[in-house]
Amino acid sequence: MSHLVSESDDGIYDAMNKGLRLATGDVVGLLNADDVFAHDRVLTQVQLALQPENVDGCYADLVYVDRKSGDDLLRYWRSNEYDKGSARYGWMPPHPTIYLKKSSLGRIGRYRTDIGPQADLEFCARLFEKHELVMHYVPDVWVRMRAGGVTNRQVSDILRGNWKSYVALRELGIASNPVCFFFRKFLYRVRTYLDIKSAKLPGS
Repeated sequence: MSHLVSESDDGIYDAMNKGLRLATGDVVGLLNADDVFAHDRVLTQVQLALQPENVDGCYADLVYVDRKSGDDLLRYWRSNEYDKGSARYGWMPPHPTIYLKKSSLGRIGRYRTDIGPQADLEFCARLFEKHELVMHYVPDVWVRMRAGGVTNRQVSDILRGNWKSYVALRELGIASNPVCFFFRKFLYRVRTYLDIKSAKLPGS
């Protein structure tokens, strides 16, 4: 069943929260306006990943593509299995690849709307580190995202966003040393560029 809502909101994550509140299925996921599924098997893979009763959710990989062509690969966000403690250093999977059982979503709450574009990292920190949900990683690209999102436009935006991320994690009580946090965040971003040569997509 489709439900279209067109109205003013308090930013991207307020709009996402509206979608989460309206969701009626057993599994919840978010696909943003400039995102598309990388292939037609994504939802089948989600279904298989969530079959075990002890699994709360799943996630996978994402590629950034050229905004105009929608095809040329620019970055490869390889999630990998979660290592305990990584969230305190700013690790997270791309949120458009995250699918949660609705019963599990109720345990961690929704996105914060007072920290801007860093709400996805804070959400993932609650998910993986604070509440320790059981998340299954599927080593496949599920989403193509057009480059140019609100968190990636300018270096100043990135630095400002990283600081807000650190403050949000500190409020959760899981932040690391700020120097370690910024260094690890930088390495995570660099890796998304270095891994682009290993990205395997249908038809490539």
